[in-house]
Amino acid sequence: MKEGMEQDLNYIDVTFQANHTSAQEKTQNTEVIYEEVKTGETSWDTHPTTSDKKSKPTLHGRLGLAAASLGIICLILVFVITSLSIFFTQEHRIHSMVTAQNQQLQTEKAALQRQMQNLSRDRDRMNWTIAVIMDYQNFPVTELCPEKVCKPCLDGWVLFQSNCYLFTKDEYFKNWKTWKKSQEFCKEKNADLVVIETLEEQEFIINNTSQYDSSKHGYWIGLSKTDSSGAWVWVNGGNFTIVLWATEEPGYTQACALSKPQADPAASWDKASCTMRNRWILIFRNKNPPQKEETRVTTFYSELKCDHKKSEEASQTPAGSEVEPQTAQRSPSCVLWLSLVIFSVLLIATVVTIILIILRMNKSQADLMDLSALNDQLLLQIKLLRNQTEELSSDRDELNRTLGVIMRFESFPVEGFCPEKKCQPCQRGWIHFQQKCYMFYREDYGWKNWAESRKFCQKVGSDLVVVDNLQEQEFIRKNGKFYFDEYHGYWLGLHKNGNSWQWIDGRNDTLGSWAPGFQDPSLRHALMIPDDGGRWRPARAQFLNRFICEGEVLIKSS
Repeated sequence: MKEGMEQDLNYIDVTFQANHTSAQEKTQNTEVIYEEVKTGETSWDTHPTTSDKKSKPTLHGRLGLAAASLGIICLILVFVITSLSIFFTQEHRIHSMVTAQNQQLQTEKAALQRQMQNLSRDRDRMNWTIAVIMDYQNFPVTELCPEKVCKPCLDGWVLFQSNCYLFTKDEYFKNWKTWKKSQEFCKEKNADLVVIETLEEQEFIINNTSQYDSSKHGYWIGLSKTDSSGAWVWVNGGNFTIVLWATEEPGYTQACALSKPQADPAASWDKASCTMRNRWILIFRNKNPPQKEETRVTTFYSELKCDHKKSEEASQTPAGSEVEPQTAQRSPSCVLWLSLVIFSVLLIATVVTIILIILRMNKSQADLMDLSALNDQLLLQIKLLRNQTEELSSDRDELNRTLGVIMRFESFPVEGFCPEKKCQPCQRGWIHFQQKCYMFYREDYGWKNWAESRKFCQKVGSDLVVVDNLQEQEFIRKNGKFYFDEYHGYWLGLHKNGNSWQWIDGRNDTLGSWAPGFQDPSLRHALMIPDDGGRWRPARAQFLNRFICEGEVLIKSS
């Protein structure tokens, strides 16, 4: 019974106050007395604060748990952000390396393209030069290429738009020619009467011709009508591109065209009898050459809301009085709510940051893949360019070598090397062996001494033979024929310099295929004796013999 009575407890607030006390003093002097009153009656709640006291710890625990959870999540997200940042840094470093490689490959590609352009230009120019040489039967090297440097035009010719023009300027009538004789003269010079294709070309011709004899005379050009059709035809078979007649009169049935000097370029052609004597113009036409602020607002609003509650509670609390337990517990609740809001904002910001980092990483990886693919393409292009460059360089070097062979001649025998424009390694009458050409001079009445033999070889773009190895020695032995007697043979490019035998290219003799018993200090030039197994003997330089010329091949055989 006692236990049951102890369980039924009511708390009654008793307030004592003095008389004649002001309202402010009432508030300040109010005392709250809790008295335990035991009663047998049915208990009821006189103050609803009992349930609040029981629910506050539960709310605090949940808020603390939520705050702790958010904190742990934030730590995890910070760890994730750190990991992603490290990965992103590595990705950025790789991207920088690939970008640098791309720039290097682009630079290498551009350099190879420039090199290809230069090589292609050199190759085309050499091909053009060789094509010009092929138009001759005997190309005058000393005349067209003095000091081994070829000029675009001969002396006396005028260069215009990559073509060469010769304006005849004979003052005497007897040296003037008919149209047909003028064309024959041009053919001897590997040229033609001029074919005019543009008004600029006609203006150039007018500026380089002068008035002579009478107004009826002019300069023959390569235009005529000599058949029954009455059609005007250029010497190269080409059609009219411009018409510059001074008059529309038909002229003779068979007529040829003159360019009148000092005339209007647009009306400077005249019709004349083809048998009339005039000066003429030659043309050698060259071939084609070659959200942090939002987070701050939310936090600031939460703090304002919490402070407002505190100020309201403080204003309702008397000065100097003790604060009720339920009033004292409101401040931690506000802190927890504030912490929860802060953690929530941080969580959102962290998630947004992670999303942004992931998006940036995905874009970076996509860019890296594209850049890597581009680098792979550049590597393939560079490999192809290198192969093409090597081919162009090889072609250029071979053409340069071929031109070098041609430049050794005083007059290059085009027909001898290139019958019907199809070039061979060696010219007619020469023997091809080990990428060299050999000529065994066998004229019965044209033997020469050592100096004359060498001069003859040099005139035909070669020199006296230099024997490099036993195979070459065996080759000249087989092709050297016995003649006259056992003392005659073929001059070699070997002579005595001081006390040692030396080849004409400056190398000392190391082969030593000398016949025994013929060493005489006074004999200083070497012969190959066919009757003595092709071995060598010294001889006097003035001794008349046959000789062997050795030259470079014009075109290397595969």
